[in-house]
Amino acid sequence: MDSEANSQPVEIPGLYNYLTQMMKRNASVRTLALRIYRKGKSLATVKTYLDNVDTFSDWMKATPDAVLQMKMDWPAIANEYLDHMSARGLSPNHMHAAIAALKKWFEVNGLDVDWRKVETPRIWLTQRQKIPTREELRQIIGFGDLTDKAMFLTSVSSGLRLATLTKLKVKDVRLEMDVPIIVLRPEMAKDRPSRGFVTFITPEAKAHVEALLRKRESQGEKITPESVIFSRDRPAGLSMTPHSVEHRWHRLLKRAAKMQKEEGMKWYPIRCHSLRKYFSTWARLSGVESTTVEMFMGHRSGIEQAYFVSGIEDMTNPQIVDRLKVEYLKGVPALTIFSDMQKMNELEHRLEEQQRQFESDRRSWESSSDVRLQAMEKELQLMREIIAESRRTPDAGVQAPKDGGVSAPSTSSA
Repeated sequence: MDSEANSQPVEIPGLYNYLTQMMKRNASVRTLALRIYRKGKSLATVKTYLDNVDTFSDWMKATPDAVLQMKMDWPAIANEYLDHMSARGLSPNHMHAAIAALKKWFEVNGLDVDWRKVETPRIWLTQRQKIPTREELRQIIGFGDLTDKAMFLTSVSSGLRLATLTKLKVKDVRLEMDVPIIVLRPEMAKDRPSRGFVTFITPEAKAHVEALLRKRESQGEKITPESVIFSRDRPAGLSMTPHSVEHRWHRLLKRAAKMQKEEGMKWYPIRCHSLRKYFSTWARLSGVESTTVEMFMGHRSGIEQAYFVSGIEDMTNPQIVDRLKVEYLKGVPALTIFSDMQKMNELEHRLEEQQRQFESDRRSWESSSDVRLQAMEKELQLMREIIAESRRTPDAGVQAPKDGGVSAPSTSSA
């Protein structure tokens, strides 16, 4: 067996206690767990492998270490185990995962098995995941509370996985930017690239995240850079699990009457993962470079190819951030769910034109009003002069002579 089996028991932080106890009791399981965790740092993957080993050992009616000491025709045993799982109605995907766990378990413990003789079931693609329309996302997310809206708008505009989304802290999101960048630490990524990766969120998502943090502060929670952005309601401040996020999504699907499954299908056509599909599809259709989309989604190939960056420090270099932002901005209109930024810009442009026209009309009206006012004042002054002159004229028919001369005869009748 691997030399790791002879080392002292090592606990994996955060692993379920029953799996930790199984590791302590079985050196072969400990070797498997440490190798899987070393490669990916994923507790979920470790759990999947160890659960499959545990189930197989129960079927063999022996402890894991005892199973590996048996002299058996292991390909024949594996085929028999597959028949057992098939009789229980387990899916082909489940059976493939079980055999993968057994292969890795045998491999890391130095046992050679000819797995080519093991006949795993064929996997048929029976259900395609639906990419929702923007209107469907408006209907679904619109039924959520502030936490739901902030979380799912962040998801759809960033392309982040659920497990990564639940780990986001305030310090990871640069909310002071108009289009905030998210800096993902290496330990937050599924593929665990040593240099981490970055992505962005839309101004719409930013507004909801800021509103959510303000609400939590108003309720007495102290928000620090280490605070998770999407926390449980009770107790406040603790991070959610991917399972709880999926539960919240299913609740919104039910409220929006989007819970219908196709007959015989296992999954809802619009799932949490559909938000990631939406991001990938519409970012590309909007003209964002494919390698950049891959990088935004945390795929290793995209990180290695995009701009030849060597680490997370390079990705946060202002010049590279500006270039990445230019690419991301191409997709903002399509990734904005509740408002169309392009239409908003057009409306704002129209409003500015109307304001300029109004100012022009106002100045023209004021100018013409001044002319009319001056004419009215002249007319009023003329009337005043006429009235004043009339007041100076006597009512008698004959005016008094000037300089002692004879007055003109009156035109009044005698």
